[in-house]
Amino acid sequence: MTDPELLRAYLTDWTGRHQGPAAPVVRPSTTAELSGVLAVCRQFGVAVVPQGGNTGLVGGGVPGARTLEPVVVISTERLRRLDPVDLSAGTVTAGAGITLAGLHGQVSGSGWRYPVDFGARDRATVGGMVATNAGGVRAARFGSTRARLVGVEAVLADGSVVGQLDRPTKDNTGYDLGSLLCGSEGTLGVVTAATLSLVAEPAFVTAALVTTGDLGTAVALGTELRRRVAAVEAVEFVDRVCLDALGASGHAVPPTGAALLVEARADSDPTGALAAVIELWDGVARVAVATDDRSVGRLWSLRDAVPDVIARVGRPLKIDVAVPVGRLVEVVDALPGVVAAADPDGLLFRFGHGGDGNIHVNVVGASRPGAVTSAVVDLVVGAGGTISAEHGLGVDKTALIGLVRSPAEMAAFAAVKAALDPTGIMNPGVIVAQAPNH
Repeated sequence: MTDPELLRAYLTDWTGRHQGPAAPVVRPSTTAELSGVLAVCRQFGVAVVPQGGNTGLVGGGVPGARTLEPVVVISTERLRRLDPVDLSAGTVTAGAGITLAGLHGQVSGSGWRYPVDFGARDRATVGGMVATNAGGVRAARFGSTRARLVGVEAVLADGSVVGQLDRPTKDNTGYDLGSLLCGSEGTLGVVTAATLSLVAEPAFVTAALVTTGDLGTAVALGTELRRRVAAVEAVEFVDRVCLDALGASGHAVPPTGAALLVEARADSDPTGALAAVIELWDGVARVAVATDDRSVGRLWSLRDAVPDVIARVGRPLKIDVAVPVGRLVEVVDALPGVVAAADPDGLLFRFGHGGDGNIHVNVVGASRPGAVTSAVVDLVVGAGGTISAEHGLGVDKTALIGLVRSPAEMAAFAAVKAALDPTGIMNPGVIVAQAPNH
């Protein structure tokens, strides 16, 4: 595909910051076709940028941030294998192009469910989720994608096909290539399909939207709920600026300091256990409770809308970070002062996943984005955190990896990269800053 109009969607990332230059896009529909494409690219020294649903925030799936030419974008959207659920094993096999929503739909009604979930479910794909080790709202309970990965099929830089999709759940024969490829951001190969483990669908669900006077109170309550109620699966927090943006966009939200969305699922009704903790927590203003899928979905629609309503305020600087849960309250409380000191013009939005310490820092109107990023990263790293929790490093954060990885680890990464992609054609400039060796 080379038509400029058709290419536009593949050459601009989710944030709109990384665009072009024009590059051909290849959309293989089978593993064999993808194998042939990669073999040719390696033969002629053509750099490859693998792309899933193009929902990343760090420029890792588009060619716009690359200085290397030529570059080919390989979209996996046509790799659409989707097998029936294996009811006995509790697994499902899906092609790289299947969206997260499509995967959920395939599993629905089987008695099983796929627990990884996040707002971009209608566009994010299995291949991209494996490539970035996507986590989402239930990672604290069920793990990120790597924890769900039973088998994988992928094509390496030389066109060779590796992996098994029909592995037994327990198989310790040699290196785990699936775990290696998961989170590699297309720098070692292109994932074509994955077999993913499911969890049982419980009988009861309860969600509660709790409003509090300030964000620290909401986050601390979320930690206590996870500690005392075993059925809690998701703990999401949003600050007052997010709530104001939701209200301005027509959503019915109370004017308060912060909100916490907690969801619990179990084979016995978890409502009472949640209420026992929430009712005694100082600083709680209001509580809205939902106990069926439809009403639970309405509460989640508020949380899912947060990125969109922020974008209506202005194009945000997005900084995806995580800190140890024990320091989450400290860091979310410190962020307003840190951002204001770095750039008084920036409007800060704080939201994220309380169960795993993942904070989505969004700043609209920043006149000094570099200073804001540096200040936030310094705060997070100083608290023992990480510079990327969900979206990977891409081209935006690869230069920062030394802040959280040792020289020995970086040497190991480079050795693996050199072994599997000796000419450096796979997503150059991501994770390992290695230029193609033609």
